[in-house]
Amino acid sequence: MICYRDITFCYYLDCKNKECKRRFEGQNIMKTFEVNPIGKPRMNRGSVHSKVAKKYWAYKDAIQLQKRTFELPESDFQVVFVLQMPKSWSNKKKEKMVGQKHQQTPDIDNLAKAFFDALLKEDSHIWDCRLTKVWGCEGAIIINKL
Repeated sequence: MICYRDITFCYYLDCKNKECKRRFEGQNIMKTFEVNPIGKPRMNRGSVHSKVAKKYWAYKDAIQLQKRTFELPESDFQVVFVLQMPKSWSNKKKEKMVGQKHQQTPDIDNLAKAFFDALLKEDSHIWDCRLTKVWGCEGAIIINKL
């Protein structure tokens, strides 16, 4: 079990499938989106129908389906992007990296742009939030109350 601020990452290895299973716990969690976060791609006339754009539109649809009645506050919240570890990593490395800081691409600003565009029609009313990205066995986006 790994604690990251107010979120507890509970991971265990499934010995039969050799996969990580995940459960998030914490008293300040407002919403968990079970989707692998992606950064917002650059859109122009030629790339609107590309593979990257199609992946982005599918991501937006997944966020909208899980949103239901959830409303994001204007301030005092944290968005934790849990990015999936590569399948090529060993189980030992995965155990070591769960919940650790993610310092590779995609950049956190592109993750935030994609998420806010998927969740909100207009995000100009958000004035204070904290953004974090960490490694996990499966992708997720966690909204945490500060």
